[in-house]
Amino acid sequence: MRKTKKFNLSILLSLLFVLLLSACTEGTAGTSSEGKTADNGKQEARTDLNIGIEASPTTLIPNTDPNFIKDLHLKSIFEPLIGRNPDGEMTPLLATEWENIDDLTWRFKLREGVKFHNGEILTPEAVKYSVDYILDEKNQSGYKGHFAPIEEVKIIDDLNFEIITSEPMPTLLIKLADNMLIMEPKHMEEVGDKASENPIGTGPYKFVEMDRDQSFKMEAFEDYWDGEVPIKTVNYRVIPEFSARLSAFLAGEIDLLNNLPVDSIDKVKDSDLGDIETVSSARVIYLGLNDSEGSPFLDKKVRQAANYAIDTRALLEHVLNNQGTQMTGPLSEVNEGYTETKEYEYNPEKAKELLKEAGYEPGELKMTIETTNGRYPMDVQVAQAMSTQMNEAGFDTSVQVNDYSTHVSRIAEGEVGEIFVSSLGTQFDAFGTFKNLFVPGGTFLIHTAPQEIQDKIHEGGTIVDPVKLKAHFDELQHWAVEEAVMVPLWQQGDVYAINKNLEFHPRVDQRYILTDVKWKE
Repeated sequence: MRKTKKFNLSILLSLLFVLLLSACTEGTAGTSSEGKTADNGKQEARTDLNIGIEASPTTLIPNTDPNFIKDLHLKSIFEPLIGRNPDGEMTPLLATEWENIDDLTWRFKLREGVKFHNGEILTPEAVKYSVDYILDEKNQSGYKGHFAPIEEVKIIDDLNFEIITSEPMPTLLIKLADNMLIMEPKHMEEVGDKASENPIGTGPYKFVEMDRDQSFKMEAFEDYWDGEVPIKTVNYRVIPEFSARLSAFLAGEIDLLNNLPVDSIDKVKDSDLGDIETVSSARVIYLGLNDSEGSPFLDKKVRQAANYAIDTRALLEHVLNNQGTQMTGPLSEVNEGYTETKEYEYNPEKAKELLKEAGYEPGELKMTIETTNGRYPMDVQVAQAMSTQMNEAGFDTSVQVNDYSTHVSRIAEGEVGEIFVSSLGTQFDAFGTFKNLFVPGGTFLIHTAPQEIQDKIHEGGTIVDPVKLKAHFDELQHWAVEEAVMVPLWQQGDVYAINKNLEFHPRVDQRYILTDVKWKE
């Protein structure tokens, strides 16, 4: 572990200056929405819920674009076969039973009597359709790589089916829990691409309407298999910037928001409206080093210099108020494959030496750090502070701020600049994380691994023995750190502002399970 050392005064002053510049916009005083008054004079509990969100979903067709904002909306309308409890452990959902028959066969039983929003009954045909949709090349699903080993969904009867794979797939249950939602075949075949205008699932809420970049509305599904839900209407309000979301919360216009700026916690606590809850989430934050053709980051010494240039501990302490857990490698501690790796201790002089060995004098490497505004806690402030640190270490960086949709698109299309803030959420297995980050075709590709490493990653997806699997990905984690293929930052600490009259508890997977939310009576 790294020893505590005196923090560079000039960087501390720069960090403080960044924080002063980014002080939150003052919220407008107001009161939250009130419930109706019953005939007996008592206040009835509210049945509506307004949630502040930073962006609209990219599409309303599931199993297409691996985008967290999209999934956050659609996972109230659609459901997976397997769920997760608040701690991230897998639980029955649409599938009530499963067993591994042999290395290549899994058998499942569906929950009986589940209805889609259009009245159709859930059968194995819907599971088969959903898998086939992901694997069909014409649909260009970003989830295809997760399910590539599946050869067939074999229907046994109206409730039972088998998934047959071409090779052992020990991560199948994880993929079914996190990466596939069940679609209604008849509706999809009838409307085609227009399914995005009227998504039909089995979830507790039905789609009402979306005003892109403004709002997304849902209403309770009366025939939901798990019974009546206390919240009858849900409205996601799109408010891209932190300060505006905070103002809306303090004005009583929204009841719940995540990613509250840490410098606004006291403002919520001091108000009459809200409470604060925090959780260490499964989301991890990285600094990507673009290694495309001609990039200075093709040189390992330049990548190492970037790692030595970033003082992650200082960023956590001075910008994020310690809302996060430092990472030293590509996996966080909630990932089942995690192993401890060495840390690049903050050493700006070492960074300068490495840059000089790579042929660059101090200030010669001009680069841009691309980040979002309002997607991750204090994202702009973090980028500005990192720029200050890197400039102290011999780089010459500036910050470019993108809206969330543009940022994700630039990463996915390979158009992003030399350095970029990236993240990966709800990946509980090592194979899924490594495939996303280091194998071309991965949604959040951060470094193109050599072919032998890519082969080793693929091999890891077929290892059934847990001891061998752990050792396999331990080795790959040490490779990632030794090669400095990225700058690992932290496991995100989520800070929620919650209306004081709302019963809501945050989860490690960042999902809103709205069936568990209700207003206090």
